[in-house]
Amino acid sequence: MTLTECELGCDTQWFATPEIEAYLQEVDAWSDLIVGNQGLKWGRGFHASDCRTAARHLSWVTRTYELAGHWFCEWGAGLGGISTCAASLGMRVFGFEVDGRLVAKAKQLVENLDLVPQFLTGSFIHDSAEIRQQRSDFRAMDILEHSAWGRAPVSAEHVRLFYAYPWPGEEDWIYQLFDEVAGGEALLFCFHGADEYSLRMRQH
Repeated sequence: MTLTECELGCDTQWFATPEIEAYLQEVDAWSDLIVGNQGLKWGRGFHASDCRTAARHLSWVTRTYELAGHWFCEWGAGLGGISTCAASLGMRVFGFEVDGRLVAKAKQLVENLDLVPQFLTGSFIHDSAEIRQQRSDFRAMDILEHSAWGRAPVSAEHVRLFYAYPWPGEEDWIYQLFDEVAGGEALLFCFHGADEYSLRMRQH
């Protein structure tokens, strides 16, 4: 594996604009409905990230590595909150989500913003990825879904920053997949729950 763990800062000066804050409040409300399963029979394996805290880290990463205008890809986009925050920071954004109903809701929630993150239904795992040959029981279940990379706006090698929220115990296969598909000096930003984040870079 050719990954290096990097320093990860936090931009304490970042605050959501009124439009983004109103959007994030809608994302929060729908997240609560899905997690509470209040009549919704979708959002399998869904667990929302803390969009505001993640955005403060994303703001730092974007400025530090001069990523405005570059591609951002979210692995497991859910309702799209992280992707949309990345788009608001000037990145070109797309994300993968296996649950089509989450994708539909993510697209609906972002309609009123002057941002264009793309949400694709399908797996972020390439059909030819080595991880698909393994027979382990992955809680994320993406391993059983067809890849959506064929509909992505760019190939993985052109993405500068990836974001993932791996299930506990599945971090290593996320790192393995990133190492397999990413280009040189690409970055992987991960949320590990309980306010724990990490940043890794793939070396040439």
